[in-house]
This record gives sequence, C-alpha cells and structure tokens, in this order.
Amino acid sequence: MKSIHRKTIKTAFIAFTVLVLFFSASCSTDEQGEFIWEKDRSGGIVITDYTGTDGKLEIPNQINGSPVRAIGEKAFSTKRLTSVIIPDSVTSIGDWAFASNELTNIVIGANVELEAYAFDNGFEAFYNDNGMMAGTYSRPDAESTVWTQISK
Repeated sequence: MKSIHRKTIKTAFIAFTVLVLFFSASCSTDEQGEFIWEKDRSGGIVITDYTGTDGKLEIPNQINGSPVRAIGEKAFSTKRLTSVIIPDSVTSIGDWAFASNELTNIVIGANVELEAYAFDNGFEAFYNDNGMMAGTYSRPDAESTVWTQISK
C-alpha cells in the first residue's frame, strides 16, 4: 500500500514539474522586462501585457529572436500611452488592446486585423475605412475621434 502511495505522489510530482516547465517556457518576459508575452502555435510572439511606464511606446519587431506577431486582448489598456509604434511584423491586435489610453499618434503596418475596440477611440473605423494602409496616423488631442493619416 505504501509503495502505491509513493508511486502516486511521485507521478503527481513529475506531472506538476512538467506543467510548470511547459508554462515557464511558453510565457516569459523579454530582456528589458517591460513586455509579458507568450509564443503562438507558429513560434511567433503574442504580447499579453506591458509593465513599462513610458507614454511613448515602440513595440519591438522581435523578442528573443522570434517575431512579434500579435498584441493580445487588453495588453496595453490603461497604460497612459500617448503614442505607439507598431512594427510591420504585427498582423493582429486583440480586443481592447490599447483601450483607455491618451493616444494621439499611431504608426502601424498595412492590413493589421483590429479586433473589436482595439483602440476604442475611433481609430479602428478610420484605419479600416482608409484601406488598412500602413502609415502614421494622428489626431489633434486625446478627446478627438477624428484621425488623419499624416504619412504612408
């Protein structure tokens, strides 16, 4: 009976260790410690949170040698951002990813899929209506919902 109990505990411990190692490998922070991320099925990076405090944000093109492909749901919401540069490697931005910020400048690549209220400030509609073109977009202040494309 004791050997069965020890075997069960040993098996449970091994399973727990494997799970911890799996989740540690798939969710980590980059070397600056500002981006919390995980790898997608194809090995690309999905940023899931931001711990930095700079209002002017430049998202890296790669983290640990893997391309940043997506911005996860609410990853940058309520971070007091005023401007963001999103690299061309990003192909999708999740729900509410940049919500509740004071963004007045956005640099974004072409054909980025924006989920519902990715920015919550009228940017999604302008970007989509403008043919999802790469460029620099701005608005006069954080209260305005009127965006213009200032460069391509």
